[in-house]
Amino acid sequence: MTKIKLFSALALAGSCAFGTQAALAYSAGDFIVRGDIAKTDVDASNVEDDNGFMGSVGYLFHDKLGVALTSSEKFEHDFSSNGTSGDFEQRPTNLTLQYYPLGGTNSRVQPYAGAGV
Repeated sequence: MTKIKLFSALALAGSCAFGTQAALAYSAGDFIVRGDIAKTDVDASNVEDDNGFMGSVGYLFHDKLGVALTSSEKFEHDFSSNGTSGDFEQRPTNLTLQYYPLGGTNSRVQPYAGAGV
């Protein structure tokens, strides 16, 4: 499947899911599943950037507080330095504590802030 078709399918699925989420209030005991397209943006000129799928699963243990585990598919980077070249892979994984200031309300927008490792 080409990247354009994949992106179009994900955008359509995301807009459908976003439309249904607007009717739901975030409250204690809810599980939240998210999908996303991630981009690695390396500041080095000798390393190539990459794109990939990222997903997370979260649990709200309070109307305004939750935890989430986020991971992505492997990102592969090609690099070259001083006449040598190679590649390496990375798979970012994060465990975050998230704060939802509008949690427990029927707000159409549910912003959140997270901090973690």
